[in-house]
Amino acid sequence: MQHDCFPDAVGEWPKTPISALAEQNPRYPVKKGIEYPFLEMAAVGENFGGILKWDSRRLEGSGLARFKLDDTLFAKITPCPENGKIAMVSGMPGETGLGSTEFIVLSPREEADPRFLFHLLCSHDVRGRATARMEGSTGRQRIPEDVFDRRLLVPKPNVDEQSAIARVLDAVDAAVDRAREAASQASELKRAIAQKLFSTGTRGEPQRKTPVGYIPKSWEVRPVSGVVTNFEYGLSLPMHLKGHTPILRMGNIQRGDVVMDGLKYVTLPQALLDRYLLKRGDVLFNRTNSQEWVGKVGIYRTDDPAVFASYLIRLHADTELVDNYYLGQLLSSHDAQCRIKRFATPGVQQVNINAKNLGKVLIPIPVGKTGLDEQREIAALLEAADERVRSHAPVIAALEELKKSLTHDLLTGRVRVDPTLFKQEVAA
Repeated sequence: MQHDCFPDAVGEWPKTPISALAEQNPRYPVKKGIEYPFLEMAAVGENFGGILKWDSRRLEGSGLARFKLDDTLFAKITPCPENGKIAMVSGMPGETGLGSTEFIVLSPREEADPRFLFHLLCSHDVRGRATARMEGSTGRQRIPEDVFDRRLLVPKPNVDEQSAIARVLDAVDAAVDRAREAASQASELKRAIAQKLFSTGTRGEPQRKTPVGYIPKSWEVRPVSGVVTNFEYGLSLPMHLKGHTPILRMGNIQRGDVVMDGLKYVTLPQALLDRYLLKRGDVLFNRTNSQEWVGKVGIYRTDDPAVFASYLIRLHADTELVDNYYLGQLLSSHDAQCRIKRFATPGVQQVNINAKNLGKVLIPIPVGKTGLDEQREIAALLEAADERVRSHAPVIAALEELKKSLTHDLLTGRVRVDPTLFKQEVAA
């Protein structure tokens, strides 16, 4: 059964299967024993982030995906397409490349502009309908091979108008990339500031060498258990889309912050609610996750009511020894995260860092009469750096929403682009 991805498109554009615009999984000639540029799934960025790095592999069998410049790679196994793992091949160090068998390769035909094809495949209208037709067992579902061949219909403007549409969407992508780059630079600056402050402090003291690196002479190195009085595991109980109180899960801990997205809810007896209710400044630790994300730390920076689930641990700091914000910033820092991950133990599909092992992690602490004051100074500087990082998020979100709505308007013909404008630009 065929499904129209753009039922509201202008009538003058014919509707065709995507296979009319692109050849699927072309069998480009390759030779065994020859080394080719190679892409693992991890080498393609999420959110249409492009190709992150090239590897190389000697061809031994015949099952790998094959592609050339300007082809589009569409990840077919969940959750990759949902996360935007779609990339147009560019900058390849060779004429033909090889990739994971979990890529569907779509090579533009003569009547298709390569960039138009890429934007079409990235659109929510196409990607959403493709992922809705996944087949297979939970966790290993894949987009069937015939989805792009027969099942999905898309509009087909003439090539000149395709190119004009692609130029407009490329310009929006460039704006999104600039905003993301600014956010990335702000994050790198924050990381550098943290590394400096946790090794030199704010008092200009001489440094001494310790098991955690160079720190100010008056500071001490202590295990986390030396400044935390209680490691409190969260709630393990059914969650619902609606309820009385939001319950935070591991996905709500991001880059040292707690984000109130994708929330689920619980309704608790008052005694449990009082016990697990979060307070401003609480430090949460993600004890179970993938190897990449286990050990995430977030500071709860709001007075809104919420509780936390069992994959999170709340750290009750000894406030006579350590400031909550200092502790959260310190445990989120790159160096501390590296030390934390050394205690990760493998599970069936995820890894775990329990409270006992977290308590063994060594951290540098300003101590003495002015120790807490220095901790608060450091925390305030890093909180300000975090605020600068967060300030980029609304800009990126607005641009991404613009891209989504403009993509639909352009691909349906609600907004038309005069191709001659770009031809005049080239001529000039």
